[in-house]
Amino acid sequence: PATFGDSLIIQTTMERTEVAKLIFRYRVVDEKNGKTITTGSTTHVLTDLKGNLLYRVPLEVLERIEAMQRYLEV
Repeated sequence: PATFGDSLIIQTTMERTEVAKLIFRYRVVDEKNGKTITTGSTTHVLTDLKGNLLYRVPLEVLERIEAMQRYLEV
């Protein structure tokens, strides 16, 4: 477990999908010893403003995701 004052690193990756959802995977690492404390994931589905499920990622969102991925691969 982590305790107050521990220095932690949170590593995040994003899984590519063909549908309008974003899957983020997380790994929490103790900076002191490099051991993984825990892992997890979140799934985010995309909807329009009325709450209707989207089946494709809107171009504007896709462009921002791709820019973020280019930045993180540096």
